[in-house]
Amino acid sequence: MRQLRLIIVFEFIQRIRKKSFWIITLLGPLIYLALMAVPAILAISTIEKTNLYIYDQSGVFEEALATAKLSNIELHLIDDSAQFNRLRSAISQARQQAILHIRPMLNVMEEPQVKIYSAKELGMKTIKELQNLLQDVLRRQRARALGLSPDQLVKLSPKIRIVHTVVTQTGTKKARIGLSYVLAMAASILIYISLSGYGGVVLNSVQEEKQNRLVEVLILAVRPFHLMLGKITGIGLVGLFQYLMWAILVFLISMGAGVVLSVSMGIDLASVGASSPSMGAMGGADISPQAQRLMNTLGALIYETDWKTIITAFVFYYVGGFFIYAAMFAAVGAAVDDPRDSQMFVLPLMLPILLGFISVMTTINVSPHSGATFWMSMIPFTSPVAMMARIPFGVPVWQIVLSIGILLATSVLMVWVAGRVFRVGLLVYGTKPSWKTLWRWLIKA
Repeated sequence: MRQLRLIIVFEFIQRIRKKSFWIITLLGPLIYLALMAVPAILAISTIEKTNLYIYDQSGVFEEALATAKLSNIELHLIDDSAQFNRLRSAISQARQQAILHIRPMLNVMEEPQVKIYSAKELGMKTIKELQNLLQDVLRRQRARALGLSPDQLVKLSPKIRIVHTVVTQTGTKKARIGLSYVLAMAASILIYISLSGYGGVVLNSVQEEKQNRLVEVLILAVRPFHLMLGKITGIGLVGLFQYLMWAILVFLISMGAGVVLSVSMGIDLASVGASSPSMGAMGGADISPQAQRLMNTLGALIYETDWKTIITAFVFYYVGGFFIYAAMFAAVGAAVDDPRDSQMFVLPLMLPILLGFISVMTTINVSPHSGATFWMSMIPFTSPVAMMARIPFGVPVWQIVLSIGILLATSVLMVWVAGRVFRVGLLVYGTKPSWKTLWRWLIKA
């Protein structure tokens, strides 16, 4: 056990002493925010306005379109068919122009025929804005033709808000599907990146030591199984340590951002703390409705999320999943001489977790508790991403316990299986192993 402990400590210290580790750890949250924000900022800042020329032969929309304001669109009315034909013939050379043509209508009850001509495709947001504008105008015109007042028109277009309440054995709580979906995405993405990223680190570490023949010296003092287990455990602890540092940094950044936000909005933090946990009451603070919604969302994220269950489950699924995939990566690293040969093994090994991730992401927003997602959260090769995606939506405790139990039992089995291949493969050189070879090593080891 002393040898195993030394290997774990060596692998852990060797990696946390690297500058690259601390750069990624300290700047990771900021880099992630920059990767999310910078493309959006660049996209918004580089958007060019489109000149949309409107030829309304129906006469229904012209008055409203003359005063309409749309984002990134300049509206211009065409007076006659001659101007329309002139612009239409030259539209292929006008990169920032488009023509909206509305054909004649017998009356407002007729469905309008609308076409857009442009030299390049317009964005979906632009088309949607135009559709909403034209629909609103036609709705008001039809209401006027039917003798309906503006108040009656509003009543014909009701806005229904559904309040989703989840009933549990201990009480009720308000469902926050959007927030749960974001948490599910974030948790499963982190698990997937961890298993593939740190599993790759284990693979590279074993291959490097085998290539430079250092492993031949190590196994004189250390049992091959202890060497493999020490590498997996040490690198796995590096991942947990990095996530702990990220959690602390995110907490500090969030607290600082909350203070700055409250000061800029003129909110008294003491009064907010004395109000309801969801920040529904702002202690008499005079803030805008947008700020109120923002504070309510932050309150739900901080106070109403079951962080204890999510964090505890994340640790268990990270550990169990990492030992399964890292053990398989270690076995592959010991079996191959050329890093290029390992690629034929890596993809099949990662295929279950990849398929599980894709499947969960496509079904979780439709039904987080469907039969497919349930079984994927029980199968140990997919359960790390599948169950972490389900937990924010609420999962019975027995399912979590059963899933973790199966995962940990499978991880022990996979470490034992990989250890047998690892022991033989370390000292085999000059051969290009196949799946058949690995199976023979496993049986005869």
